[in-house]
Amino acid sequence: MSLVQNLEIKVNSIQFVDDEKVHIRFQGIDHKREINLNGYVIASQEEYLQNVSREKMSGLVKEKIIERIEKDPEEEGAAEE
Repeated sequence: MSLVQNLEIKVNSIQFVDDEKVHIRFQGIDHKREINLNGYVIASQEEYLQNVSREKMSGLVKEKIIERIEKDPEEEGAAEE
């Protein structure tokens, strides 16, 4: 299991950006309390509504973090242009 999957995730706030996007602000910490990760992930409103419970929201945040880490930097650059 990856480090990200083992993080304890705390959702700090949720911001509805527009009719489609939601920013989920979070803080994550590993079980040894040595690694601290915080920021926000972007989810669709549909993803948010399907994962409203604390446990599911934590899982959604972890999925989004992993997607972001594994994303090809060239893909990301092309999307920003």
